[in-house]
Amino acid sequence: MAINFTLYEILEKCVEFKKKEDRVGALQYNDSPAMRAVLQCMFDPNIEFLLPEGDPPFKPSQFDDPGYLFANIRKLNIFVKGGVGYETVAKNKREMLFIGFLESLNPSEAKLVLSMKDKKSPFKNLTEEIVLTAFPGLFPA
Repeated sequence: MAINFTLYEILEKCVEFKKKEDRVGALQYNDSPAMRAVLQCMFDPNIEFLLPEGDPPFKPSQFDDPGYLFANIRKLNIFVKGGVGYETVAKNKREMLFIGFLESLNPSEAKLVLSMKDKKSPFKNLTEEIVLTAFPGLFPA
């Protein structure tokens, strides 16, 4: 299956709706394990990134491959506290891996990953309340 849109583009379309229930419905319609992982990382207070706050120095990708984050969402485990199998990765190595990960992403998805790392939504109409309404129990409120 070819993926035609980035996760960023999907979320961007989901939150364009004026009514809250339409935004919730759009999120539910576009549900995927990758989408849920992004939303959890963005809003779940129990998920802590082991990276410095702010944007690291990286060169945005020149490619526009919309499927890379979908296919590699599990790599986020490298960068979060408690990421199974990655507990012993040195701080500098983790940061270099993160820069490489960002450079492999479509520029809009790199922006999305940076936002979720810093626990910020890149979209005004995408809030914790909307996410928990769409996916009750996704994370503790």
